[in-house]
Amino acid sequence: MYIQILVEMNLRKVLIQLLFLFLLSGGNTFSSTNSRFPESINSEPVVEWEQERKLTWSDFRAKRKPAGKIPAALSTCGFGFEATEENNRIVSVSIHVTFYQEKSWKNPEHQTETVLAHEQLHFDITELMGRKFYEEIAHLHQKGKLSQRTLKKTYDRISKEHSQLQELYDKQTNHSLNTKMQGWWSDYITAQIQKTNPFSAYQFINME
Repeated sequence: MYIQILVEMNLRKVLIQLLFLFLLSGGNTFSSTNSRFPESINSEPVVEWEQERKLTWSDFRAKRKPAGKIPAALSTCGFGFEATEENNRIVSVSIHVTFYQEKSWKNPEHQTETVLAHEQLHFDITELMGRKFYEEIAHLHQKGKLSQRTLKKTYDRISKEHSQLQELYDKQTNHSLNTKMQGWWSDYITAQIQKTNPFSAYQFINME
């Protein structure tokens, strides 16, 4: 039996998509989807995190301002995974860290380099958590404890940490207005990205 699990995580609010695809021996395919994302999320323009590819204002394509107090910009990005299970064993995992262009909004009156750098760091924090997820998957695999249950449990825990870290970042930097703290966070996340470089090749992880 083959099981594919797709989970997406939004930057500011939890948006989870679970896709279970069962391919049985008879060749029949059954699927079940539980999603708070519109189905079109999988085909909309996105940016996958890359070291050399930084966000630009053209990546913020949402036409309507999101609800709530958002004076400058809103980045919608997240990390998720796909896992393949055969004979009750996880044989591969793929992780993705994605910025959703059509769900990311900019205020035309605040398109400054300072605000853009602040939003880039939101994306970088998401990359950091994607790498942490890979690191913990590797440790579970080494201990012989990697399963669908432990994979999902680990993802849920790191997703919660991700949300908390994003909120702390915005709070301490006052959404980029506190330049001293913005500089501290930039240095900290940059150092952590370098430190976790061994876990950056997460696009396909062979667990066999």
